Amino acid sequence: MKLKYLISYIVFTQLILISCKTKESTESGPPQFPKEYLAEISILGDDLLLPVITDMAVNDTTITALGLLDDYWIHQYDKNSGKYIGRYIRRGQGPEDIVGCESFYNTGNSWKIYDYMARQVKVFSNDFSFSSLSEKDSIPSKEYMGAHFAGLSFKNGGKKLFSMIKSKDADIKTGLMLADDNGIGTINFETPVDEDNDKLKYFRWYNIELAPNGKKMVATSNPGCYMSIYDVDGNEMVLKRSKCFFPLHVSDPENSAKVFNENKTTFTALAVTDSRIITCMADNPKEEDTTDIMVWDWDGKPLRRYKTDKIILTMELPPNEKDIIYAFAIDKKRNSYLVKIRCQELLK
Repeated sequence: MKLKYLISYIVFTQLILISCKTKESTESGPPQFPKEYLAEISILGDDLLLPVITDMAVNDTTITALGLLDDYWIHQYDKNSGKYIGRYIRRGQGPEDIVGCESFYNTGNSWKIYDYMARQVKVFSNDFSFSSLSEKDSIPSKEYMGAHFAGLSFKNGGKKLFSMIKSKDADIKTGLMLADDNGIGTINFETPVDEDNDKLKYFRWYNIELAPNGKKMVATSNPGCYMSIYDVDGNEMVLKRSKCFFPLHVSDPENSAKVFNENKTTFTALAVTDSRIITCMADNPKEEDTTDIMVWDWDGKPLRRYKTDKIILTMELPPNEKDIIYAFAIDKKRNSYLVKIRCQELLK
């Protein structure tokens, strides 16, 4: 099974569905961008052995990557040379260890990591020494709005994004709930494919990001190719607009590998600023498995597109660097890389 679809299949049960107040759009097709450029990609490091990186953070000197390699979850690299700096946080069941995780969040003074196997939020110092369990980020233990807790990730501003599951007969639905130290929002269980049970089984929002100002949120799907933009007021999300570029296609609902193989047109990575949405999408069958970087405004207007020759799986915008993206990418031969990508007029 190809790596992109293997990753999608492995993390299927951990990924979050989000609310969507419109049904599947009848309009579809590749987005049209007024400007197209060629991205300039530089490979960092010399034959680095990399984990499958599921989250990244970049500061002025260092790339911090989350992914399991040699029984360690955290790996750091020099931002300019790609030189390996060190590894931190063992896989294990001790209080200072992590059994399973997919994302992290830096508060400025510490790191928060949700261990989904232990159902605990663990706090580490900036050098990844264990500090404490976070009691204020406790996991809902009782039924809320007819649903039960299923997952947690942290977004900009420390906002918590809970996935909640409710079941009725043999059907299971997952919804999204925003929360912070001041309260909890409403769960919304609608998706663009609610009227098709075969599609609903596989549909999910693969990446969700909250704008740094906390007032907007965007979700992109994989498999299928949907993007929804939300206004956020406190912990309440209100759908602003939703677009289906390529509908989810399910010919054999009992064959998950076939479903992912049939839906090669997908969003693969997502990053945001207060003014821009940056996505990666594979939408050209003639260039199988490569992804392009696409820039939108928060009204969903397509602005610029950058061609690449890589499959970009995780990306992060660095502070104080113009027109630059750092990313975890693979090539058509499934070699993996840390890369620096220069995109002309990226945030213009």
